[in-house]
Amino acid sequence: MIKKAVSDFDEILSYLRSCFIFRDLTENELSLLAGSGGTKNFNAGQIIKQVEQKDEAFYLVITGRVKLVRTSYEGKEQILYLFGPGEVFCLIGLVPGQECPGSFVALEQSKVFVIPAQKFRELVLSQPDLMFKILSLLTYKLKTALDTIASFSLMDVPQRVAAFFVQSISFDRNGERMALNLNISRKELAKIVGVTPETMSRVIRKMEEKGLIGIQGRDIQILKPESLHRLSSGELRLDMVNVDF
Repeated sequence: MIKKAVSDFDEILSYLRSCFIFRDLTENELSLLAGSGGTKNFNAGQIIKQVEQKDEAFYLVITGRVKLVRTSYEGKEQILYLFGPGEVFCLIGLVPGQECPGSFVALEQSKVFVIPAQKFRELVLSQPDLMFKILSLLTYKLKTALDTIASFSLMDVPQRVAAFFVQSISFDRNGERMALNLNISRKELAKIVGVTPETMSRVIRKMEEKGLIGIQGRDIQILKPESLHRLSSGELRLDMVNVDF
């Protein structure tokens, strides 16, 4: 059941104002968006939407993280993408007849803003600028998916890890870097990159030794994003990075 109240509306509106993806919307458009849905809380491991589910909606992560996963017949899980605060997901589910590419599962305690598909369609029909913004998001997601496919065939493991870190940097409304911390387990990260947890641990340890990242518990702090970007592009190799670089 979607939770909705006056205070909920104020919270959602305030959050939408701070989101980078909605920075071009007017105050009226933001209010219409905030008033079209409500919030829902999910526990870690709880399924938000399965592939076969027919209910359609617009989802926006407010707090926590959501993973898009696909599971093989043998039960092997591949994480296709991680969605953090300020990111929308399951947009393809808004298109009639289109099946979601996988299941969406809360990676940790998460709060999600949900707009039923019919209300969302009515909203974008009345606010064309919002639809153009959504099209821009879909284009970005497609590019990210293509980059991920390329990373598995063209990149070595350090490049894949660096590329994931670079893609995971979040931004504020003005396009400035806002958060550089990733609260994700080595096991989950290994599933995304497509390697064993042991290999992932070796690469992360090497990155820490090179001063590219800092580790505190399960938090991975990106210390040198520009260096990681060069590493992800192949301009640098991990074994060539100097500690004082």
